[in-house]
Amino acid sequence: MKRISIRTKLTFLISLTIIVVAVILSGYFFMRSSMLLHDELKKRGASIAHNLAYTSKEGILTKNLFEELKPLVEAVMTEPDVVCVAIIDETGNVLAHSNSKEAGKVFADEFTKKTLSAKEVLYSKETKEIITFGAGVKVDEKEKTILEKAEELEIKKEGPIGAVIVKISLKNLHLRMNDIFKINLEILLGLLIIGIIFAFLFSTQMTNPIRSLVEVSHAISSGELEKRAAVETNDEIGELSISFNEMTENLIKAQGELKKLIYELTTGLSEHFEVLNKAASGDLSVKAPLTSENELVVKLGKVINHTIENLRLFVDEMTVRKELDQLFNTTASAIRVVDKEFNVIKANESFAKLIGSKKEDIIGVKCFDQFKTTLCHTEQCILKRILAGEQLIETEMEKITPEGRKIYCLFKAVPFHDAEGKIIGMMEDNRDITDLKKLETKIEDTATEMSKSVSQHLEVLDKISQGNLTTQATEDSNIELIAKLGKVINRTGKLINVRIADLEAVNKELESFTYSASHDLKEPLRGIEAFSQFLLEDYADKLDDTGKDYLKRLSASAVRMKSLIDDLLALSRISRVKNPYTTVDSGKLVKEVLKQLRPTIEEKNVRIEVDDELPFIFCDEVKIKQVFYNFILNAIKYNDKKCPEIEIGIEKKIVEGISQGVFFVKDNGIGIEEKYFEEIFGIFKRLHRGNEYGGGTGAGLAIVKRVITDHGGSVWVKSTPDKGSTFYFSLPRRGEKQDES
Repeated sequence: MKRISIRTKLTFLISLTIIVVAVILSGYFFMRSSMLLHDELKKRGASIAHNLAYTSKEGILTKNLFEELKPLVEAVMTEPDVVCVAIIDETGNVLAHSNSKEAGKVFADEFTKKTLSAKEVLYSKETKEIITFGAGVKVDEKEKTILEKAEELEIKKEGPIGAVIVKISLKNLHLRMNDIFKINLEILLGLLIIGIIFAFLFSTQMTNPIRSLVEVSHAISSGELEKRAAVETNDEIGELSISFNEMTENLIKAQGELKKLIYELTTGLSEHFEVLNKAASGDLSVKAPLTSENELVVKLGKVINHTIENLRLFVDEMTVRKELDQLFNTTASAIRVVDKEFNVIKANESFAKLIGSKKEDIIGVKCFDQFKTTLCHTEQCILKRILAGEQLIETEMEKITPEGRKIYCLFKAVPFHDAEGKIIGMMEDNRDITDLKKLETKIEDTATEMSKSVSQHLEVLDKISQGNLTTQATEDSNIELIAKLGKVINRTGKLINVRIADLEAVNKELESFTYSASHDLKEPLRGIEAFSQFLLEDYADKLDDTGKDYLKRLSASAVRMKSLIDDLLALSRISRVKNPYTTVDSGKLVKEVLKQLRPTIEEKNVRIEVDDELPFIFCDEVKIKQVFYNFILNAIKYNDKKCPEIEIGIEKKIVEGISQGVFFVKDNGIGIEEKYFEEIFGIFKRLHRGNEYGGGTGAGLAIVKRVITDHGGSVWVKSTPDKGSTFYFSLPRRGEKQDES
């Protein structure tokens, strides 16, 4: 992928900011101009209508007897944008109109009626091109004009005597708005061009020192140590240039010292070898003392031994690295190493073969672009968990290759450290178990077939037990034994079926009695409640305070009894009503419950956190929705905190020796003492008195337990008083509870 320079990024960011600001300002100015022009037009139209109403009063009183209204209409028509003028009397009859053909007609529309009775000027936008203004004409009995006195006219009553209608065109206003829009657009384009030029110049000015520093670093890396970075600014980039130059100076000094050390070592070795050569040829100077020669030989031996030891260590290290690389590339496990930025920095041949790519095409590519899982780009991402501190992640997961091929892998991931022990990424081991998964599927299919076969054999045994034998005479003894066995099995099965039928009949009768009794009790309770209210409302003045208190208690008891019966009916309905089991998105189910409880949640200021990874479940959707509803409602009710907190999620737990997903609803409420953990799931069991914490019958958790038990699951609670409670419940996997669905 082509690298994008800092200058380009900076230019784009500044330009984008300027564009957004310019567009917002242009839009604001355009809308403001439109509002001002419309307001100006409305004020002008209202003024025209008002003035015309004032001047046309005498003409309306005389019913335009002297044709004095026509000049007024013609005068108004000379005003800019006025397209129509009409003057009417109190019955809607047109006395004068800018279009003479309209004179004598009657206006009976809604706007005319409102105008006749209005105290102020009205306006109505009838079309996109015209605004209509209307002003009522009224007189007061105290008002007497000269004309009235001359003609001895009498005003029967004060009030509306007519109205004026003025229609003004919006055409010129639209033209002015178009001109303003064009001017705004030109200004916007000008600002954009200036902004982009400014952004480019600014980013160039900002990035020039960085580009210069990059060029100098490339030159130094190629051996041009005399190059120096120019210090052009007095900011952090300038400090970076100074530090870079100092580092270059130190590098030159270190290189000089290294050359000097090599020269001294080479010179010393040359002198030592020269002495050794002379010693070997017997040409040593007699003047040199023996101790001096021995000392020289000892020092030389130490240097040679040290050099040999370093060479041996280097060779050993290279050998180990070679063996490790060979092992890495030849192992059957598909291994790759990923850094903190999700880049693949190493991979072996087995991994390349697994995903169907070349090894050189893997290095440098993002890990999620070549071997994708459902955990990528989520908080459960394997690399994120490793960087967060997990030392080993081992699981089975389905992965997708670049070709779209699905592979099921046994996956392991461990941290990958640098020389200093810091975590710089992760190393993962992928083993293809796709064939194993296919084999497991075949085994399951075989088990199903075997189950069918066993069922067929049981049918044969059943026939044998009934005496339906058609076997050969040579097998009579075996058949007789099998027949006896079949009869015993048949008798036992019949006894079991009879007991099951008896139990089911008793349960049905009990449920039917509960339902009937509860339903029949509700009717008299309604009467008790209703007549109690009648007595309180109609005969309150005949009762003393004690009598009123008794009636209030009677009414409250009837209401509570009705609530108890309703909950008893709901509990009975759980076992009586069997809804079909379907695959349900539990996350969507929780959201529906939260939507249903939204008024209560907002009223109590509850903060709710829901796990995004809630699974699909196979269940009775209606009943499980009731479970979530009861748990969440209880978490809100039994909470005395200013800001109640509720968490809904799923976690892995061991239930009856099996690892499975367990739902939980956690709150920070009042909590429950451990001695009540089992008791709270009983019918009509409450730990608080009266209307404490919103009241209730205590049937909510009993309903929850009945629903979960009917699904073949378990429900329990963990809680600490004053710290909150966590309710857990499990549901069997699909297929474990098929008979009840």
